Amino acid sequence: MNMKTTSKLFFAGLFVFILYSCHTSSNIVGTYSTKMDSKTFVLNSDSTFRYSCSEDLYSVGKWQQIDKHMIILNSDIRSSIVPLDIDIISTENEKDHVIKVKMITDGKSEKLYICEPYVEDFIFPSFWPDRGSYEFSTITIDQIYFKIHRDPMVIERLGPGREYNVLTTEHKKLNLTKGDEVNITVHITDSLFSYKVFSNTKLKVKRDKLIFRDKNKTNKLSLRK
Repeated sequence: MNMKTTSKLFFAGLFVFILYSCHTSSNIVGTYSTKMDSKTFVLNSDSTFRYSCSEDLYSVGKWQQIDKHMIILNSDIRSSIVPLDIDIISTENEKDHVIKVKMITDGKSEKLYICEPYVEDFIFPSFWPDRGSYEFSTITIDQIYFKIHRDPMVIERLGPGREYNVLTTEHKKLNLTKGDEVNITVHITDSLFSYKVFSNTKLKVKRDKLIFRDKNKTNKLSLRK
């Protein structure tokens, strides 16, 4: 096979590949939703997407087709882990450790949030925090993290509440000596409670449907005509 024939075959194959890629991508572009519109995906021709769920949760980012029956989603925000600042203050007393938890928000009232302390994947025993900043004492503690609830259901609310994510903070090890005081600052970004993170998440494409699993449930969304 001479060079001229090889070049023709190469460019012919490249043309077919580009044509196939454009064709399959254009078939996928559109708005997909469940029957009651509780979940919606919008796949745009510029490879961006928007996801919404009952007007509570949402996500935006990029989508990529990896084969005829599969796409990958990556959100603009790739992590919802909440950062912590730890300040350990040495004291001369031999008392229990005092743990002070302070919330820093992006303009919202800290009373919207409950920040549960966890030790080794178990909620801190015999303690339920109030809304907002608080403190507690403990004899010993080696590491800590928090689960943060936004606007938990209250008795005066009428009707169903909004659906919010429960956020988790980073895990921190604490190297303490007897009587040390620990000041913990939790940096809360309110929009993360309504943001769904997709990180290399695969969605199946089957005819005019998008299929993905969420909270151990298979969701099938149909392309709107």
